[in-house]
Amino acid sequence: MQLMPNTLAAIRSQASDLDSIQDPDLNIAAGIKHDRALWVMWPRAATPEDQRRFMFASYNAGLITIQRASRLARRRHLDPTLWQSIVKVSALVYHWRQRQTLHYLRVLEGWFNQLDESGRLARRTP
Repeated sequence: MQLMPNTLAAIRSQASDLDSIQDPDLNIAAGIKHDRALWVMWPRAATPEDQRRFMFASYNAGLITIQRASRLARRRHLDPTLWQSIVKVSALVYHWRQRQTLHYLRVLEGWFNQLDESGRLARRTP
C-alpha cells in the first residue's frame, strides 16, 4: 500500500511495531490499520456503500480534503452523509484534484460490483 510519510508517522505513533514499510507484511498491516481508522471516521454515512466511498476517498485525497467537502456540502444545503453530495461540490473544494479521486472510486466500484454477497469474485456466465 502507499502511505504518505505523515500518515506513516501517525500510524507508528500508535503502533510502534509497524516500523518498516519496506517489509511487505508490515506495509499491508499499516495500510489496513489506516483504512480502519478512516472507516470509523465516517459512521454517519447514509449507507455502508457511502461509508466505503468516504473511506476510500479519504485514503486517496486525504481525510481533511473529504471533511472539507462534507462541510461545503452542508453549507450548500446538501446531505453531507451522501457521497453524491460530495461529488456535486467536489469541483469547489480547495486544492482537491477531484477527478483523480472520483476516477479511483469508479475503478474500485467496478471491482466491488464483481463480488458476490460473500465478498468473493462472482463467476460470470458466458
